[in-house]
Amino acid sequence: MRPSSFRSIRLIVLLILLALSMLLGIAIGPVRLTLAQVIHGVFHPNGSAPNDIIVSALREPRVVCAALVGAGLSVSGAIVQSVFKNPMADPGILGVSAGGTLGAVIALALGWDVASPYVLPLSAFLLAGCSVTIVYLLATRSGRTSLIGVLLAGLVVSSMIGAAVSLVLTLVNNESMRSIVFWLLGGFDGDGWSQVGMIAPPILLGIAIAFFYARPLDLLHLGEDNAYSSGVSVEWTKRVLITLVAVMTGAAVSVSGMIGFVGLLVPHMARRLVGSSHAVLIPASALLGASLLILADMLGRSIDPLFEINVGVVTSFLGGPFFLMLLLRTERKTFR
Repeated sequence: MRPSSFRSIRLIVLLILLALSMLLGIAIGPVRLTLAQVIHGVFHPNGSAPNDIIVSALREPRVVCAALVGAGLSVSGAIVQSVFKNPMADPGILGVSAGGTLGAVIALALGWDVASPYVLPLSAFLLAGCSVTIVYLLATRSGRTSLIGVLLAGLVVSSMIGAAVSLVLTLVNNESMRSIVFWLLGGFDGDGWSQVGMIAPPILLGIAIAFFYARPLDLLHLGEDNAYSSGVSVEWTKRVLITLVAVMTGAAVSVSGMIGFVGLLVPHMARRLVGSSHAVLIPASALLGASLLILADMLGRSIDPLFEINVGVVTSFLGGPFFLMLLLRTERKTFR
């Protein structure tokens, strides 16, 4: 069997895994539902039975939201690891996560979130966009964007925003402090179809455009000189890809809060399954990231029916050991 056939089969397996994850994510929680109850709720979104309401109004949008956030963060991670040629890069290096955090913290501290469910994600998304714009301007000289400059500017901007978040935390009352800390832990509690409607267009469109840029990503991963010699407009491609990462990560952070390690962990797992060609790596990362975040969220809310663990805590427990293993492997290669 040809390698392309193996990759196609693995993509189909990942698609089946996503479907099973979504069914489990809807069925398992403080109230356990059978497969028949889940299917009935999915196909009767306006049903008045308690189980139908649980499925259509609570768990279904939450699962879809988790899938979109997982897919967006994972594809963003695959892009930044290839563009920066750094296996330990994740979408946070652009400062977009820090900017989104500051936007959400300001909205929560000032009580804007009670005015409308759209205010908090919009505030997070706008500040995420401002943050990455500052990083991009700092790293661009004479029309050329330095990747090292992006890394350093992202680090500086993230540090300054972190200080601003700490300052806000020292000034708010206890009630606002609790809301902010809960948001910082990351999660999908309270997310509904309105949040799905906000993040679906930028994330799905971003994944589609990233797939269109699969070949330039393959060439950039080999080095900018190779990309130049193959006819790739390197500066334009970098701008498009950095913008894609900023938009997808900003949309994800705006509704989920801080969820670490997904953008770092999933692209490595996907490479082991389907290889490094971005034509298959991008859809594989999207499918695997969506499944992982749905299952992590399900785990967090099903361990104890009276106490929900934020999904950001679950992914940190999963990603911490993986990051340590990756760091040790990189050091062995460096000093060999």
